[in-house]
Amino acid sequence: MDEAILRKEFEAEVLSWPDVRYRKMFGSPCYMAAGKLFAFVMDGNVVLTSLTDDGLDEVYSKFKAAPFEYAGKLIKKWVIIPVKDKKALKAVMLYARISCEAARTKAI
Repeated sequence: MDEAILRKEFEAEVLSWPDVRYRKMFGSPCYMAAGKLFAFVMDGNVVLTSLTDDGLDEVYSKFKAAPFEYAGKLIKKWVIIPVKDKKALKAVMLYARISCEAARTKAI
């Protein structure tokens, strides 16, 4: 899916959720819940940062997902999910919501 379209579609939903804000980090559009990062869009992918181990297992089984790597460092608790079309994005949004709620309730 085109990066601009992915971002537009993703933002149309997540920015309507309570207390979700946009912030640019990692050179990418990032989304925060209660000030805590829960997702970002990068290179035609959605990266989720706040899933539980069970949530990660589900994502790995449903999508061609991989642990996130940035600047040569592997971040195993973050998952990168390729999004090829609107149908795939719709499926990812359930997990984005879960990541959002988990981030919102994380201790500082």
